[in-house]
Amino acid sequence: MNDYKDLKILIESNISIRQAIEILKVDHVVFQEIDGLLRQGKSIEQVLLQFRKHENQASFELFLKFMNLEKSLLLATKLNEEKRKLQQEVKQKLTYPMMLLLSTFLGSTVFLKLCLPKLLEVMSWFDIEQKGFQPLLNIFYCFYGVEIFLVVFVLFLFVGLKIHRFRRLMYRLLYQFYPNNPFVKMVSKQFMTFYLACLQQQISSKQTILVLKEMNHRWVSKLAEMIDVNLLNGETIQTAFQQSLLDPVLINLFVIGQYSDQFETLIQGYLLTCQNQFEKSLRMLLKLMKAFSYTMLSFMMILVYQILLIPLQIIQTFG
Repeated sequence: MNDYKDLKILIESNISIRQAIEILKVDHVVFQEIDGLLRQGKSIEQVLLQFRKHENQASFELFLKFMNLEKSLLLATKLNEEKRKLQQEVKQKLTYPMMLLLSTFLGSTVFLKLCLPKLLEVMSWFDIEQKGFQPLLNIFYCFYGVEIFLVVFVLFLFVGLKIHRFRRLMYRLLYQFYPNNPFVKMVSKQFMTFYLACLQQQISSKQTILVLKEMNHRWVSKLAEMIDVNLLNGETIQTAFQQSLLDPVLINLFVIGQYSDQFETLIQGYLLTCQNQFEKSLRMLLKLMKAFSYTMLSFMMILVYQILLIPLQIIQTFG
């Protein structure tokens, strides 16, 4: 909510929550309602929990156990901002390649089901066989088969990622066979972004893991839960991270950072590197999708061109 972002800005400017509410209620209906409830005698914690019930309420309640109200509100708002930012980033980056794949598939399907039969019918009228036409058509069918596979695969992943057990199995398989893959790095980046945000509010590492475990985030909460299990088994924070399914590069940096006063600098560098690698992988994916789409379009144009040459062949035949 933008309202809470405004509240966060005021609190960061060393204005108390009560004073910030007085300022914001002039232009924000939400804070007018909050102010009304406060005047009825309700505590500010109760009121804010009531109005934040759709924004990681469990995390916000957990923060209150470790820090004062101002810091709890700041951290809850920051984590929500980071969560939305990461989700929007992934959505924006992946939308165009997926739309390109879908539009190419739909265009190819329309061509095969509607246009091509008519063109073949025209060829049969004149009883003329174009040289090289059938091999081109066979290649086009092969590419179309690849398109069907990709569309089914993407739909399978989209549906599968909604299933808890499938998510865990897919992540474990990817980690086991290729731990440095872009997907693991993206998830590790999300985890460490939230982890660092908590540390910046002076929450201890173990308390941060508890906070992240309660977050309503499918990947971050599961990784935090794995680390928490290791901690409950008596492992140190370093060993708990080493036995997790985080990016091996991140784990190494984390262990090094525990013995260095440059921990935040190391992690910020890792986050930046992950961002660059993620964008590089997406650019590569986009190039491949564009090349595939343009190839399919080229084959369609060549096939149509072959059909359009029929009248010229007829003229040459009767000439």
